[in-house]
Amino acid sequence: MGLINTIFQTMKNKKQVKSYTRMLNGEIPVFSNFGQNIYSSDLVKSAIRSIAREISKVQIASVLKKKESINEVTVLDDNLNSIFDCVANPFMTMPDFLEKIIWILELNMNVFIYPTFRYIIGKNGTKQKEYTGFYPLDPVMVEFIQDLSGTIFVRFTDKDGMVSPEIKYSEVIHIRKDYSLNYYFGGNENGQADNREILKILEANNKMIEGIGAAIETSLKMKGIITAKSVLDEVKIKKAREKFEKQFLDSNSGLVATDLAVDVTPFNIEPAKIESSTMEFIEKKIFRNHGVSVAIVNGTASDNEKNLFYQQTLEPILNKISYSFSKVLFTQKERDEGHKIMCFYNLLQSASLETKIKFTDISSNIGLNKVNELRNLFGYMPVVGGEVRIQSLNYIDSDIASTYQLSKTKKSEEGGNIDV
Repeated sequence: MGLINTIFQTMKNKKQVKSYTRMLNGEIPVFSNFGQNIYSSDLVKSAIRSIAREISKVQIASVLKKKESINEVTVLDDNLNSIFDCVANPFMTMPDFLEKIIWILELNMNVFIYPTFRYIIGKNGTKQKEYTGFYPLDPVMVEFIQDLSGTIFVRFTDKDGMVSPEIKYSEVIHIRKDYSLNYYFGGNENGQADNREILKILEANNKMIEGIGAAIETSLKMKGIITAKSVLDEVKIKKAREKFEKQFLDSNSGLVATDLAVDVTPFNIEPAKIESSTMEFIEKKIFRNHGVSVAIVNGTASDNEKNLFYQQTLEPILNKISYSFSKVLFTQKERDEGHKIMCFYNLLQSASLETKIKFTDISSNIGLNKVNELRNLFGYMPVVGGEVRIQSLNYIDSDIASTYQLSKTKKSEEGGNIDV
């Protein structure tokens, strides 16, 4: 039983007149999976793995954001955070879930996530959704359908041929990459991953690897040629070769004495080599397609390179996750009140020790962190009483700076002690 059938087996199709919705250019929005053609490449896997590994570290949270402050948010004690805290669905933890959606997104330019829910009666007596899990879908076909009222539905078909019922598009989380030419999907004009150029690079890379293997095998087999000084028939040639080979194998010194009237011309075949610049070009071309550098893949990136990777590749993905989840999980009224899904990524966790020390020094001066937060930054367990926020006494609130300075001046004039 496929995942689509598992999720939607209890849902019933409504008897409504529906037809395919049309894009602005008149085309029918049907998406078919194309991204798997590049999956077999180890270079592609390395690039996507680097992104998926980092995104899996992200903490997603349901928050209430104050309108008057951009940065002031409160993490809510709701059922969404109970899911985000650990288990996305019975099959996946949250890190598994995040890793999965990145693989699908990078390969297909689109990822669809279905949030399961049940209806409950809220405190005000109204019917509300209580979410129970999040399921990333990996369909081979997606169809957009519209009913007579103009409501847009979406239908999924998986690789086993299982077809979901028509689901309101507003109830499905849809994250897109390279959202440009197609009205409904990310990718190219057909809503697919356009891998034509990258497939050329992968083909060239594969030919080089296969060529090296064939050249090495040839260089190991071909050692030289034996030339007879007289005309020999086929039987004599064979005997001459076999005798020479036996003498060669029996020789401990590497020298062969023979009484045959033959000349031996050795081949000096060097194993095939590929310039490192060529390999670097191919690697960079493939990695750049996914927004990843060679240093990130190899784990040798500096703090500046990691920061650039976050800004150019990770942050845009996290931003899309935040808005896509918020759009589906909250009503317009809730969003107006400040409800939002936010992604928190600790860039400092993977920073160098030197950078962590510098951050600790600065953040401690201004009261940015609690003791346990700093302990966690260096990999230490939290301690009792570690929720205390620490701050240097050499820094004060700017709003009372003038009052503080006047009190110091007054004490100085009176000849009193000045506290520093």
